Amino acid sequence: MDRTESLRTEKVGTLIARFSIPSIVGLVVGALYNVIDRIFVGRGVGTEALSGVAITFPLTMIVLALGLFVGIGASALISLRLGAGKRDEAERVVGTALALSAAIGVIFVVVVSLVMRPLLVMFGGSGPTLEYAITFTQVYLPGAFFQIVSFALNNTIRAQGDPITALLSMIIGAVVNAILNPIFIFGLHLGIAGSALSTDIAQVVSLAWMFVFYLRGKSALKLRRIDIRLPAGVVASIVKIGIAPFLLQVAGSLVIILINHVAEKRGGVSGVAVMGIAYSVLNLLMMPVIGINMGVQPIVGYNYGAGNYDRVRETVKKALLSALVICTAAFVVFLVLSRQIMGLFIENDPSVVAIGTRGLRIYLAMLPVVGFQVISASYFQAINKAGRAILLNLSRQVILLIPLLLLLPLWFGFDGIWIAEPVADGLSVFISLAFLIPEMRRLSRKGQSENISF
Repeated sequence: MDRTESLRTEKVGTLIARFSIPSIVGLVVGALYNVIDRIFVGRGVGTEALSGVAITFPLTMIVLALGLFVGIGASALISLRLGAGKRDEAERVVGTALALSAAIGVIFVVVVSLVMRPLLVMFGGSGPTLEYAITFTQVYLPGAFFQIVSFALNNTIRAQGDPITALLSMIIGAVVNAILNPIFIFGLHLGIAGSALSTDIAQVVSLAWMFVFYLRGKSALKLRRIDIRLPAGVVASIVKIGIAPFLLQVAGSLVIILINHVAEKRGGVSGVAVMGIAYSVLNLLMMPVIGINMGVQPIVGYNYGAGNYDRVRETVKKALLSALVICTAAFVVFLVLSRQIMGLFIENDPSVVAIGTRGLRIYLAMLPVVGFQVISASYFQAINKAGRAILLNLSRQVILLIPLLLLLPLWFGFDGIWIAEPVADGLSVFISLAFLIPEMRRLSRKGQSENISF
């Protein structure tokens, strides 16, 4: 059976598992890049260095945003084209995604290298923390080009019905990073620069794996030299779809910048370090939701493009249930083990561990239901309704969270930073469901109409 045809015929539950599990594993492994970096930096260099890495986190999120901007936009477009039986157009999207991500990667590296110091000051860096952040960024920046292209190509592989290869590319990179981090930090005594260098090498290896996959002709869609260009129509379509996840990640970067400033004001270097750990942990725990989201996107896009509306509704419902179950289980585990998790990053400062343990439990309070917001926004993105997707994505990270981060610390001090996240998450779930429920009813009516016509 054609891999893409299975999106139309295979059981929805089986499809979600087959696409989402590799995505979840791959994203968790990918998120471990940041967690591993922080563990080794915190234990091998110290709290100030850990705070320095936390300052750079908005930059790494922007790199992810640029990769997803192209990757998710191209992925949704590929799924819609395949669902409509337009394979040649889907292959043109693959080539465009490579060209566009490479162009964006070059521009990003050049611009950031020119404004690195003031940019990191804006992110919240000062004193020794700033110097650590500059050292890390100087080494990390060249690898950002490969990371942006890698994110983009990884999504094109998943969209054509091959989640396993997409997973392997991420696992290979994460394993290389995990092996090289302790060698560079402890063995070669390269300090924080060693952590950045290990990430660079890991991204190059991951991207090389994907190029081999395409060039050996193993892919369902071909990466042809003639398609590696920037046709205005395809680029515009990618941008239209990809703008929503891009803005979400950029908003996340702005939130972290704000958190860094508020945390430094309320808790000093230790406050920045603890919050850096917290949002690294939250980022890791969000990966199952995003993995389900990425897994269902080609299923939704293909079947919506093919007019199988009942199948789309079934996919969304099962995705929401899966996210609820997985996130609830993850929340319980991390609630019980929060002290041990903080201890992984900070070995010799019990007071900081105690602050982080208490705060982490508050920070993750709404994790079980956050999947409703993520998957609702992703649904509208997958069916090319970018306006609603942008609104739902920004509701959590910008419209709600930023005002809460500005106001709650005035009343609750450092605790206000912890409280803002679950309050924003809870409110955004209600907003998302207000859009998704009527949409599911609309699909139900369309499905009934198609059945009657048939």
